[in-house]
Amino acid sequence: IGGLGYVPGFLKRHPQTAGVPDPSKPLLTDYVPPICFSKPESVQLLGEIMEGVASIPATTELNVWLSEEGPFCFCDKCQGKEENIYVTETRAIISGFRQAQKLNPNLNLRILLSQGSYKVNHLVLKEIPPDVKCTYYHGGLTYDSSHRPMIYPLLEDFVKEGGWLGVHPQLDNAWRTVFPFTGPQFVRARMKEFVEKGLRNFTGYATPSNRFWEFNIAAAAEWSWNLNGRTEYEFARAWARRIRIGEVEKYA
Repeated sequence: IGGLGYVPGFLKRHPQTAGVPDPSKPLLTDYVPPICFSKPESVQLLGEIMEGVASIPATTELNVWLSEEGPFCFCDKCQGKEENIYVTETRAIISGFRQAQKLNPNLNLRILLSQGSYKVNHLVLKEIPPDVKCTYYHGGLTYDSSHRPMIYPLLEDFVKEGGWLGVHPQLDNAWRTVFPFTGPQFVRARMKEFVEKGLRNFTGYATPSNRFWEFNIAAAAEWSWNLNGRTEYEFARAWARRIRIGEVEKYA
């Protein structure tokens, strides 16, 4: 939500929401002020934006992304500190959501963590009430195809305490390149971790189009639905038959 200031004309229409720049640094020529959510006017405006979304017929879910890295507000309340910025943002999001819920009682909220909030996720999670969902995202840690586990102890504890947690992993080899990567073992390992750690949702990232990663996307659907069903070999064989590859066994 810190990116609202980049929406054309936003700050001209709502100058009262602008944050304070870092007084210790010169302003860049392309500097755009952040939105300061320590200001009641910003919180009220966020609520009105959410009300607008909530009033769209058949809307059931709001997904609000915490700010990425700066620029941050350096007012007396924010002071450019992550613990102030992200806790304040989270409270503003929840306040706006409660405002929108009055229009649409069936509305759900997901708060999407960011790489900017990573250092203070422990504080953000404390602000999330039981009826609000949370999705883990970090540009360097969930967009990752290594063998490292993705869901770290803080998030595991959040789930154990009853929190609703999703994750935003990549299903391809890298977040910005396209390279052949048909990986049933990789996908099953990821889904195994998510299922066993009690996650409720995943949103797979596959650039630039699902069309390039149909095998991995189908594999993610397979093992998130039934982790202990078909083996990687059995899945690959069934996939080969489905898309009419000639030598099914060799492919598998």
